[in-house]
Amino acid sequence: MAKLTARQRLFVAEYLKDLNAKRAAVRAGYSEKSNNSRSRLMANEAVRDAIDGVLRPPIKQLEITAERVLSAMYQTQRRGWTKPVRHVPSPRVRGEGGGSRMRGS
Repeated sequence: MAKLTARQRLFVAEYLKDLNAKRAAVRAGYSEKSNNSRSRLMANEAVRDAIDGVLRPPIKQLEITAERVLSAMYQTQRRGWTKPVRHVPSPRVRGEGGGSRMRGS
């Protein structure tokens, strides 16, 4: 992995504050008028790796999956948007023999 410049490290730190590349680029000292600089920054593999390295662990820890998101959306819609969803059960259930399996499989 290529090393980040000081300005790229600053961009990553600023981007992680609000996940807005335009504002992060300006705060990191890039030109406010240039769309090209933030496009290049977000396309830069080293910059993306640095951002993903920070964002990936919390998402993995929360075990966010498409199935859980869709389940929460379905439950919310089914309730008529009037009652909040307090808990979205994990899609994993205990099967016969002590192992876990996905629902519907």
